[in-house]
Amino acid sequence: MIRLKARWKWFIKELSKTDGRMWFLTLFFSIILLIAAFILLVLAGHFLNTNFRDLPPLPDLGHQILPLWDLRFLFQIGLIASLIVFIIGGINEPHRMPYFFFMASFWFLIRIASMTVTPFFSGHTGLPFLGYLIFRRQISYGLLAWPMLFITGYYLFSLNDNSCWIGIGIAAAWIIILLQRKKLLSLSLLFLTWSFIMAATVILTRNHYTIDVIGAYFMTAGIVVIGRYFFDKVEKLCEKMEQDFKTED
Repeated sequence: MIRLKARWKWFIKELSKTDGRMWFLTLFFSIILLIAAFILLVLAGHFLNTNFRDLPPLPDLGHQILPLWDLRFLFQIGLIASLIVFIIGGINEPHRMPYFFFMASFWFLIRIASMTVTPFFSGHTGLPFLGYLIFRRQISYGLLAWPMLFITGYYLFSLNDNSCWIGIGIAAAWIIILLQRKKLLSLSLLFLTWSFIMAATVILTRNHYTIDVIGAYFMTAGIVVIGRYFFDKVEKLCEKMEQDFKTED
């Protein structure tokens, strides 16, 4: 596996070419769109929570079967942690970053549109599943230190009551990252696992109906299929940036 540093060294040289400059402009617009879409998503979520939080809950078979657990911490850090790992994945495949960011922006915009009609579908579940569908390369365990810094900082400075079990889990995660920091793990498998954790979290905390969680997988898969059609030229430009770049596994 070619080291990340070598990828970026090659990539910087490519920016002097015409395709490289076009790629850079595409990346710039994709980053602006991603930031704007994420801000709109946060604002839309805040609006819904402020104005419709007190609506009576509807019957849900999953809620009736499964217990109510206090997993507020996982719910609170879930979306941001997913976004941080998503950005890490993009940096790990520099030539494909515009494609990743356009796809994520498209997902955010569809999520916002659905929120204006119904809470369907779960963003906490859908975003990591999106990562599972579009990322290819492995990453080193050491890169997971970045989302863990956010999670640890949130745990230490959160105003909510923190369970000692959360602290133990965070400490265990740090030990694994430090001991395995130079080894590689599948980013797509990591995202898939995290999407399952988020799915369980939003159901057990009653932040989403069961259908919202199930729908997140179908909606995200559909968004990727449609996105591949809309962003076909962007993906081809990204792939062209690395067509002469040889990798070793």
